[in-house]
Amino acid sequence: MKTRFTSFDLKIIAMGTMAIDHMAVAWIYLYGYGADPVWSKVGTAMRLVGRVAFPLYAFLLVQGFLHTGNWASYLRRLLGFSVLSEIPFNLVVSGRLFWPELQNTLVLFVIGLLCLKGLSACLEGDGRLKNTPAAVLIMAGGMALAEILRADYGAFGILFILAMYWFRYCPKERMMWGVAAMILSEGVFNGGAACAAFFLLNCYNGERGKALGYFPYLFYPAHLLILYGAGVMIHGLHF
Repeated sequence: MKTRFTSFDLKIIAMGTMAIDHMAVAWIYLYGYGADPVWSKVGTAMRLVGRVAFPLYAFLLVQGFLHTGNWASYLRRLLGFSVLSEIPFNLVVSGRLFWPELQNTLVLFVIGLLCLKGLSACLEGDGRLKNTPAAVLIMAGGMALAEILRADYGAFGILFILAMYWFRYCPKERMMWGVAAMILSEGVFNGGAACAAFFLLNCYNGERGKALGYFPYLFYPAHLLILYGAGVMIHGLHF
């Protein structure tokens, strides 16, 4: 059995578990089937599988930040796809083109990437702090911005991203803070399921593996549109 994972492996797992999660949202909960006991159990199981996706993506965001040769280009790419993904995200979670109650996860990753850039200037190469007030201000500002913009996973999603970066040399501390952030974000039940991602993250071998190019970015809005379109074909428009 394979026990070491490349970045390619983690991306494939993240995309797969995210798609399962969004199937439940688009096909079960959007149309009200979650009220049925059987469908509710199916939907809950699918969403628990999907909890694994965010920690994997957040970890990969940090790895991308650490290895990118052009941070500004990385930021523009995330920002562009966050805008492109907003309408597909709104359709799946609410059935509406415009839904200000929650923004897609890439919005959180844009904030997270900005925080990583700021935090990197506050740390020594071995991860030790050299400017504590600035680091606290960056962390608090990023968490506040995530809440103000209503980004998916919110303030504790930013905390998780920063923990993946700050404790990148300390696997035990990384897992401890990551688990705390997920439980604070999603509660013991869903947050505990998300923490299963650490079984995969702790087996990361530091290698890139096969290159996927822009495919993981395109997959996010594309699979949302496909799932919503399939739901409309089966159930009709949701208002």
